[in-house]
This record gives sequence, structure tokens and C-alpha cells, in this order.
Amino acid sequence: MQLLEDGRLVLYGGLMMQKGGASPEYHKDLRQLDTESMVWSRQRASAEVYPSGRYAHTLTLMGGQLVG
Repeated sequence: MQLLEDGRLVLYGGLMMQKGGASPEYHKDLRQLDTESMVWSRQRASAEVYPSGRYAHTLTLMGGQLVG
């Protein structure tokens, strides 16, 4: 999760636990929260290749780009 200078909160990844002890499913969702309206929206990355699905990681703003 990363808070941007304009007040938006960006989240990448996610986890869904499977029933019956199956391996968890890691997501590669990219979501944004507008902290003024408190409305979540789905975003599209400008990268051609998304990172693999992940959970319990960091998202960092480096030189105007989000790195996960």
C-alpha cells in the first residue's frame, strides 16, 4: 500500500484463502482509494507486464513510479 502526494492510496495484490486446505490464491489487483470521497476504483498499470500476484509485501513510490 502506498499513499501518494495527492492523497490517493494505492494497493496492489491480495490473497484469497481456499477451502479444504488448498493453496491460497494470490491476486495482482491494482486498486486506488480517493481519500476525499472514500471511493475505491480499479486502476490499470502502464507497465506491459504486471508483477506476479502477491500478498504481505510493500509498494513503494520511486521516481514517480510504483514498484511492488
